[in-house]
Amino acid sequence: MVATIDPTDPALDGPIRLPERRTSGFTSETEIKNMWRDAMTGAADDCRLLAVLPAQGPTFARLRERLKLAEGACRQMCWWRDDTRWLYLA
Repeated sequence: MVATIDPTDPALDGPIRLPERRTSGFTSETEIKNMWRDAMTGAADDCRLLAVLPAQGPTFARLRERLKLAEGACRQMCWWRDDTRWLYLA
């Protein structure tokens, strides 16, 4: 059975509204930038520690987690701004 659309249906009156892409439930651009900056600053600190003594497993694990956060922030900025240049940083 094929469903048909009744053009006289009152529910079809008016413009079709798509859901808003950016709502208050999303992280703001400023928060994303702050997350990226904090992650990159922490990653740089971890790199300095690893340069002095490379045999530090917990420091390396923390560095990887911070780099993952920075990559996620870049991907969020790409989505937020519709700008693929942020993917190059990721």
